[in-house]
Amino acid sequence: MGIFCRKKNFLIPVLLLVFLCGCGFSSGEEEYEQGIAAYERGAYREAADFFAQAIAENEDRAEYYLYYGFSLIELGSYEAAAENFEHIILEKDFTSVKENNKRAYRGAGIAYYLAENEEKALENFYAALQIPLLLDLDEDIRSYLLLVNSSLIERYQSVGELSRAREICDELLASYGESADLFRMRADLWMEEEDYGAALADFDAAVAAGDTRMSTLTGKLMALKALGREEEADLVSAQIVAMQPDNDEEAFAWALAAFSIDYDTAKPTLERLAAGGMLRANYYLAQIYIEKEDYGQAINCLRMLEDAGALDVELCYQMAVCLTNAGQYDEALKYHGKLVEFADADYLRRQEKLYIVLLEKQGRYAQAYERIKKYMEDYITSEDTEYEEAIKEYEFLRQIMTEI
Repeated sequence: MGIFCRKKNFLIPVLLLVFLCGCGFSSGEEEYEQGIAAYERGAYREAADFFAQAIAENEDRAEYYLYYGFSLIELGSYEAAAENFEHIILEKDFTSVKENNKRAYRGAGIAYYLAENEEKALENFYAALQIPLLLDLDEDIRSYLLLVNSSLIERYQSVGELSRAREICDELLASYGESADLFRMRADLWMEEEDYGAALADFDAAVAAGDTRMSTLTGKLMALKALGREEEADLVSAQIVAMQPDNDEEAFAWALAAFSIDYDTAKPTLERLAAGGMLRANYYLAQIYIEKEDYGQAINCLRMLEDAGALDVELCYQMAVCLTNAGQYDEALKYHGKLVEFADADYLRRQEKLYIVLLEKQGRYAQAYERIKKYMEDYITSEDTEYEEAIKEYEFLRQIMTEI
């Protein structure tokens, strides 16, 4: 089990519990024992009722609260569980009290973690570790600390606070040593920041630490491609294609590697994944159809992404190009208008070139001629790779204007 899998064994062995009032028979004992029996067979609602009855009869037994709290966790009542655990935390300098405090802090930490209140979860787990008793619990508590911090990393990543997310990775690696999961998580963050060299180093570190996941190798592949290290990328692609995917995520990673080698090899897997509801597969299918000049199919794939709310500037540009090539000029102009609204500096040249093509396709040669003169002034020099193409287009439109 990876360090970021959700923990399920919330309780600790009954024999480790230290009672606040000794071990003799007391009020609520019968309900407590019935609660344990119900808990162990998975009847958590019944168990919670028994533990609540035991507490009502005797409010001084810490073990009643501990079991009641974990029953509430199993029922999804996380806030109530946390309040229950906090109720038995006492400021008394007795070993039995401190031990129960440690168990209660641990329980509250788990409850807050499951309630997605990472800050309160960390507060309770760290408080538990400050108690130098029941040291056999420390490894379990530290594993929860990793879980909570991974949730924080995901939260910061989702809102674009990538540097803060990386700082947490750095802190965890310093505290817990080399971890394949942490290296992989930090590599993904570097990829988002487009620091492909740092990402590649972390992907390699994850692999060296035992990460054999296909998706990790795919991340390494993407980093190598971004760095222009095509020969190394081809080797990693071949390594991935030789693997057998165990699930759809790995199948997608496999398809991406195959995509970089041979479109026809990747296409059946991407089609299967897209048909199964994996939206990301539609993007790569669209690229295959564009390469094969099957613009109708490419448009269908891109529309799937657009309908799911994924219309970014790149998707908008590709839609405009495909619609232009499919002869749907009015629709293409609508997407060109959306491109203008995005006002992305990286696309200004491409969108202007596309607009000139659209004007020409619609027979609006005078407008196209004026736009290409401006395009030549703004973007084209004799050293530009598009120089000869632009000159030919300019001369073509100039010739048409002399004939009108």
